[in-house]
Formats: sequence, C-alpha cells, structure tokens
Amino acid sequence: MPSFGEKNSVTKIVIVSGIQIINNPRVVKEANTLSKAGFDVEVIGAIFDKNSNISIQRTLQDVQWKHIPVIDLSIDRFKSKFDFLLARVRRSLSFSMIRWLGLESPNQLGYFVKPLFRIAKNRKADLYIVHLEQALWVGKKLIEQGYNVAIDVEDWYSEDGLPQDRALRPIKLIKECESYLLNKSVYSTTTSKSLSTGLQKAYKSTPPVVIYNSFPGENEDLENKIYLDRKDCSVPSIIWFSQTIGPGRGLEQLLAALNQISLPFELHIRGTSRPGYCDSLTESISCEFRKRIFFHSQVPQDELRARLNEHDIGYCGELSDCKNHDLTISNKMMEYLCTGLAVIASDTKGQAEAAQLVPEGVFLFDQSSVDSLVKTLNRLLSNPSLLTNAKKMAEIGFKDHFSRPIFEKKLIELVNSATQE
Repeated sequence: MPSFGEKNSVTKIVIVSGIQIINNPRVVKEANTLSKAGFDVEVIGAIFDKNSNISIQRTLQDVQWKHIPVIDLSIDRFKSKFDFLLARVRRSLSFSMIRWLGLESPNQLGYFVKPLFRIAKNRKADLYIVHLEQALWVGKKLIEQGYNVAIDVEDWYSEDGLPQDRALRPIKLIKECESYLLNKSVYSTTTSKSLSTGLQKAYKSTPPVVIYNSFPGENEDLENKIYLDRKDCSVPSIIWFSQTIGPGRGLEQLLAALNQISLPFELHIRGTSRPGYCDSLTESISCEFRKRIFFHSQVPQDELRARLNEHDIGYCGELSDCKNHDLTISNKMMEYLCTGLAVIASDTKGQAEAAQLVPEGVFLFDQSSVDSLVKTLNRLLSNPSLLTNAKKMAEIGFKDHFSRPIFEKKLIELVNSATQE
C-alpha cells in the first residue's frame, strides 16, 4: 500500500458503493458495525433527489461514520445537474457502443464509475471495501495502484438477470473484475454458503467468508402492534415486499396458487410497481379474490419491520432463472425471520440453505409447481397451531443462526487482520 506520511492511530476505512444508502442497507450495517468498533469509516454513496435525501438524513442520524455523495441532486446547483447530464450522456453513448459494436466500458456499470474511483483514491484509506457493480472496476483499479481492497459480493453480478437483460451488460468486464478482486483482495465476503461455493468454483479463488444479510434482532419495540395495513386480524395475512414490484419474482405463481385456495386470507404486496404491472397481475382474478389483495408503497427501512410485524407469513418466491437468484438468500427472507414471520419460500439453493437452518420456520415449495405452492399454503393457512409455532421458530432460528452480533464479530476480525501492520 502506498505511504501517505505519518499514519493516524485510527484505521481509516472507505466503503465504496456509489448508490443511495437507503437502497443499500448492507452497506449501512457494515458502516455501523465498523464505526462502533472504533474504525474511522466513510461511505461513498449518492443522493439523487430531495425526497430521497429526507430518508438518507434519517438514516444518518446518530451514526458514527461519514457519508460522502459522489453526486448530490437534492441541492439546486447548476454544477450537480450538469454533471448528472454529462453522466447520462456518457452512459447512453456507452450502451450504443455495446449494442452496435459489442464494446464494453466501465460507464456501462453505472453513472459515476470514474468519479467514484477518483473520490475513493483521494480519501487515502487504510482499507477500501467495494460493493455493487460499479465499484468492481473501482476496486480493481485501486488494487492495481497498490491499495488494500476487500470485496463484499452482495450478488453474483455477472450471473444476474435474464438473457434479454444481459444483452446490454458488460458481462466480460464484470467477470474480469470479479475474478481479479476475488483473487487479489485482502479478503472477500458474500451472503450465503451457496454463493460462496459457486464463486470459489467459478474463479478458483479462496471461498468468500459468509456474512449473512441479517439485521439486528431486537424486537421489543414491536410487542404492541399497530395495524396500518392489515384489514382483518381474524384471518391469516401474507406479505411480500421488494423495492420493485414486477415480473420474475414469483408473484405470478403466488396469485395462481392463492386463486385455488378456499380458506380465508389477506395478501399484502409492498413496493414500487413497474408501470402497469399490478393491473396485469390481477386482471385475470375474480372480484372476490381481488378484495383480499392490498398494494402498499415503500416505507423507509426503519419503518419496515413494524409493517411486516402486522402479518403472519412472509413469501419468498425467487426463481432459479439465473445463478445469482438461485444461490443468494434474499433480504426479505432475513427480514421475515427477524420479525418472527413464518416463511414460505421457493426451493432455490440459497433459500434451501436457510430452510435447513430453520426447518420449522421456513417451508419450501417446488418453484416449478403451482400445486406444490398450493399445498404449502394450505398447510399453514388451515392449521393455526402450526402457523403459531412456525412464527415462534422463525424468530428463534434467526437468533440462533443469523443473529447480527455473530457476523459483526466475524467482520471486525477480517478487517483487523487486513489492516494490521
């Protein structure tokens, strides 16, 4: 690592994300953990609008780390708007290059890849931890210039997305960066044993250390439930949430299955819908069934668990349509378990890993069979005592296997080892 003169007594860590921290909770958890452990932590993120900045400032309340936006569009400044316009033009041109000439470019990874590198390099950290696609290229360049870099593989980026989506992605560049970082970083982490094994086999690297994407599990503030979404507490309630409500997330299978169930229930779906998707999702169902379905907008991360706490069953319908979806454990799985919801999940390798650890709280179904999902739903909806026990075992299983302090200790050990003289 380059010498920067006299070293400070406090180890400086820069976490490189480049997206809004409200859309990257894993980075926030990492920053909180390391700053509370005594490290000097900075996070390079972004602010894309005034409304998002309100949530970002709420997230930053009382934290012990510094947030550095690569772009801040919450302030009405000509320079920021002009920089964003240039970034959009560059990105658009880069996509034309890959579409017509097959030429890959770092600009295809994100709006501010090269500015992200410049800002990161100027922070002169003892350790950089890179997240997400656009930070892959940043991490590779930092290592090439002699800096200590670690990688957290939140998703298998080069193996994500459907074929039609992958056509305009720089897959070769992403794989090159993944391979380089997994073999050259001071350490690597990821979100499941399944993904760790897959990455090791693909890149002949040391298997990344597993840091489950869990959350602090203190639920004392949820003991007195406040029902804002649920309509009828006498019937079981199913919840699904994501940042985006759209195809390829198992919602089509869920509605097809629920359409065959005569038992009473409510279904709540939370997130930001792709244009017209919710209407297309429900257009073929009966009016009576439609009355049981409720759509809700996103809420800030610090409000999410209270909203989940209203319900009984969390649904994870991920499909094994690419390696990333098959091997990861979705964020929603951890949120459901932490909140004490029974979980119905498709049989991806990642979710099977969670079900193996919490067998009485996670119920798998065959993702290729609507009948299998119907059977699993009926099993829980028709048996109140089984559902009550499943909720209890979900919370216990979370504390036993996914408790955040377990992985905080592991992360701190990794960082200490990577930064010691």
